[in-house]
Amino acid sequence: MEDQTIDTATRRPAGGNAPDPGHSAGAQVRVRKISPARCVVAVDLTLDDRAEFDLDARELEAMLGGSTAPQAAPAGHAARGRWKFDRKKFFHGYAAALGKLSQHQMQGLNALLASAEADPKLTDLRWLAYMLATVRRECGNTWHPIPEFGKGKGRPYGKPVVVADPHGKKYRNVYYGRGYVQLTWQQNYAKMGKLLKNELRYKPALALQPAVAYKIMSLGMRLGIFTGKTLGDYIHGTKADYVNARRIINGLDHAQPIAGDAVKLARILRQSVIPSHPVARPAALAGPPETFA
Repeated sequence: MEDQTIDTATRRPAGGNAPDPGHSAGAQVRVRKISPARCVVAVDLTLDDRAEFDLDARELEAMLGGSTAPQAAPAGHAARGRWKFDRKKFFHGYAAALGKLSQHQMQGLNALLASAEADPKLTDLRWLAYMLATVRRECGNTWHPIPEFGKGKGRPYGKPVVVADPHGKKYRNVYYGRGYVQLTWQQNYAKMGKLLKNELRYKPALALQPAVAYKIMSLGMRLGIFTGKTLGDYIHGTKADYVNARRIINGLDHAQPIAGDAVKLARILRQSVIPSHPVARPAALAGPPETFA
């Protein structure tokens, strides 16, 4: 099959007839089929930025299944969390502090903000800042859930495992990293599946869906599921130790640049909070001095 380019905003082949007036093109995604069940997907993030992933059909569907334009929570699905953000202020502040985003990146970051707005357990704005800084690093600045580069090849968790669901249906899965924080190992997929009441153990590609990936990240970082360390251990009251907060995910790997991003993102979030939306923890909103050195 020849390479095919897909516009993620319409999920149709790009090119051909001109788009409708006002249509905002999504990322340009080139799909090259390499077998009946697998393909290679190349995503043009910007004119000079490109990422390539080897995906199966379920993973491709999950990656193309996100929201298509920066916007607030859909009508009829009011935010249930403590925060609500002015998208215009947020993306303007982001561009000034961390650089301009492509449409594809904005779509991903918008989905994260919408999930945060609906998260009633997100009680400190600085937690969200650190979560976003983590995603920026873990997902290669794509702002979308991604599969691990290399698919676990050569790693203990990279071997195929056969599991059966309660109905006896068998699945052959490899539990390599997926999502915003790269969930690995069968036992971790099983644990998160139970907490989220979904079929994550049997269908690990679910971790590539933005809403599911956010819940995995929120639960894991708040409750210490990944390493035993929690957001509350490092960010509470007047304390915001963004450097050591990296221990929640992966020791001190890239701790300094992630901490620097967290400081900037905390400032952007504070400036874009909608004042009329009820918030808790005024001290957190005001933003005490952050530790990142």
